[in-house]
Amino acid sequence: MMNSAISSFQDAFDIKGEVGRLVDIATSETLLGADWQQNLQICDKVNAGGKDAAKDAVRTVRKRLKNKNTKVQLLALSVLEAAVKNCGHDLLMQVGSRDVMTELQAIALQPNGDAALQRKTLQLIQAWGEALRDAPDMPLFYETYASLKSQGIRFPEFDPTLAPAGRPYPPQGGSFGAQRGASSGGGGGGGALFESIA
Repeated sequence: MMNSAISSFQDAFDIKGEVGRLVDIATSETLLGADWQQNLQICDKVNAGGKDAAKDAVRTVRKRLKNKNTKVQLLALSVLEAAVKNCGHDLLMQVGSRDVMTELQAIALQPNGDAALQRKTLQLIQAWGEALRDAPDMPLFYETYASLKSQGIRFPEFDPTLAPAGRPYPPQGGSFGAQRGASSGGGGGGGALFESIA
């Protein structure tokens, strides 16, 4: 109990800027589920704040992904999902960094890891890898996806609604059967402001 309080206290001082504080709120272990309105507010701040805001958001998400609480990690993935879908190039460059993609790969490969956390991580890696496979300035999205596939990792059914907005669907030479935006599911809130994480 005391270690958790000390860790939370230390984390609070590591967060820099308004965007970092908003990410911390959106990934609070006291939430029942993802608050998509809060996640979109984070996106608005990142889009208005440019490169520094994108760095702040991703740095804070990475800290939350390292939290021992699975719910906090899932909430961090929901922030990342919303940001990748709704923010621009500066954010994508931060998410597509070696540090972030390595962190996501570690979650996906964690032995005896939480099944829901691993599934969501694999869904995001797959959607981003497919959507950004030809992005020359962001090769790690596809490289991470291809690396996991080459290791025999089984991915959930492809969900195009999880990928960045404005990217071509299906990828060249591919066919996924579902068109982007045809589904309101995929963790995008589906009209509900909160998504249960239990």
